[in-house]
Amino acid sequence: MSKKLLESAKEKLSGQLLTDFENFYAFLKSENMTFTQGYKCHRIKYKGTDVGSVSISENSVGCGVSLEYKGSSDKYVEEQSEELVGLFMKSLEHKCINCREGRTGCSKQSGMTINVTGNSYNNLCVQAFGGFMSFTFSSIDGDMNTMMRTTPKSSPAIDNDSPVSLDTVKSLILIKKAYIF
Repeated sequence: MSKKLLESAKEKLSGQLLTDFENFYAFLKSENMTFTQGYKCHRIKYKGTDVGSVSISENSVGCGVSLEYKGSSDKYVEEQSEELVGLFMKSLEHKCINCREGRTGCSKQSGMTINVTGNSYNNLCVQAFGGFMSFTFSSIDGDMNTMMRTTPKSSPAIDNDSPVSLDTVKSLILIKKAYIF
C-alpha cells in the first residue's frame, strides 16, 4: 500500500509540500510504520495497531494521530515539548453542551474522564481531541513544517489559529508508538 500513498502524493502535491511529505513518509518508514487503505485516507499502523492516518488532496496533507485514554494520560505530557503539553492541556478545557452532566453526549456518548498528572478531568467533550479520539492536523500554504490543528470544530473552539510544528505531530506519533507492544 505504501507505493500507492507515494503515487498519490506525487500526483496531488508539488514543490515544497511534496518534498515535505516525502520527508515525513521517510520518517514514518524509518519508524517501521506500515500503511493500509482507509476511508479517504491511508491508515498508519505499527505492529498492526492503528497509530493514525494521512490523507492527501490537491496540495494539502492531513494527518491524524489516534490517542488512547485508558487509565492515566500522563504519557502525553511527561517529558514532552512545551508545545505538545500546551496542545494537550488546552484540549482538556473543551466542553460542549451535550457532554455536560446529565446529557447523553456527542455521538451518543457521555463526556470523557481523563486523568493527567494526578488530576481527573471530568465531562470532557468526546470531541475535545478531535473526532474518534485523535488530534488532526493539516498542512498550511503548501508547507508541512507547520500544521494547523483542524479539530475539534465545535464550540468553544480550541486555539486553531496557532500552528504547530511538524515535530509536534511526529512526537505524538512516537508517543503512540511507544505504548504499542
